Amino acid sequence: MPELPEVETVKNVLKPHLIGRTILSVIINNSSVIARPAAKEFAARLQGQTFADFTRQGKFLKMHFKSGDCIVLHLRMTGV
Repeated sequence: MPELPEVETVKNVLKPHLIGRTILSVIINNSSVIARPAAKEFAARLQGQTFADFTRQGKFLKMHFKSGDCIVLHLRMTGV
């Protein structure tokens, strides 16, 4: 389980590299990590999205897009 400072560090490192960038294509290697929608729809909806913000809520990272959509991520670090 990642600690809050680790999650905050990941957010702070990625944020300046993502804001304003647009996703050109999506490759999903493991569809089981996507809760919803189904992997195919997820990839289709993600393509062409532009990052507006990257925030943290507890141990979750949130990718906000200009369209108003948002992806919630968890790092799933186990420490093993």
